[in-house]
Amino acid sequence: TMKKILNIIIISFFILACKNQDSAKDQKPTNDTTTKSESIKSVQVSNHEDPVCSMNVDKNVADSANYNGQILGFCSSECKSEFLKNPTAYTKNIK
Repeated sequence: TMKKILNIIIISFFILACKNQDSAKDQKPTNDTTTKSESIKSVQVSNHEDPVCSMNVDKNVADSANYNGQILGFCSSECKSEFLKNPTAYTKNIK
């Protein structure tokens, strides 16, 4: 019976550890400055055009990023990813 109790305790420990690890993956780090959700349409962005593809983002912001104190809007997460690879290449396009 002691062996069964020990096994139950060990299994319980692993289950709890896995659950904590999964919930930690779902949480964004506190220094994450990106936003993406249904409410992103209400975010006030600094630019009128996506700096990567020049698409108008006044009404259709799909993703955003904080860059040099400005919240920049992007038409897609792909454009945001491209921007974040080399932001200085696109800063001249911020309007």
